[in-house]
Amino acid sequence: MSSSDGNRTHNLPRDLKVINHLSPSHIDRLIEFSNRDQTIIRFTSDRTRFANFEKVSEWLSSSPSLHVLTNEEEVALLGLIWFRPKELDWPAPFDAHSNSLSITLAKRTYPPARGQGRIVPFFREAVQQYLGSAGYSASTGFWLSTRTQNKTNIAVNMKLGFKVVGTHSDDTFMSATAADMMNALRIIA
Repeated sequence: MSSSDGNRTHNLPRDLKVINHLSPSHIDRLIEFSNRDQTIIRFTSDRTRFANFEKVSEWLSSSPSLHVLTNEEEVALLGLIWFRPKELDWPAPFDAHSNSLSITLAKRTYPPARGQGRIVPFFREAVQQYLGSAGYSASTGFWLSTRTQNKTNIAVNMKLGFKVVGTHSDDTFMSATAADMMNALRIIA
């Protein structure tokens, strides 16, 4: 539940908050993490997606719903979650699942927040904000893909209400409804 300031959840430490934009310093850090953080390089496409300022600007023009984990001063980039309308183009035999899966999401934690138990409260706040936004429809399903070898991320996604619906090449595809995510977040509260 958010406090009265509208951008803090009681589950996050008091010195952290979730905002809905990337500042110029956040963009600099995003580019740096995308090009230097070995975990990001190994398990995401961010090295291409966020290679430089022009690529970040191009990506931002696709109007993702941004949720940025930052410090009280809004200087640090500690995490990023985004939701974006994007129909899933499932490889066969997964086509039957794609009809209601029209929102993709991605989540990242960056040093020093990685491994500090911040992803669940951060995800809770981002999901609550997104479900309350104009971009959300109750009939919409959510999907994501992650590298199959990223077992930690797959386990976290399952804890957050996602189910594995298939694999293709080196990617594992997962889906969830809003109810799946909210129920999982209640259980792990």
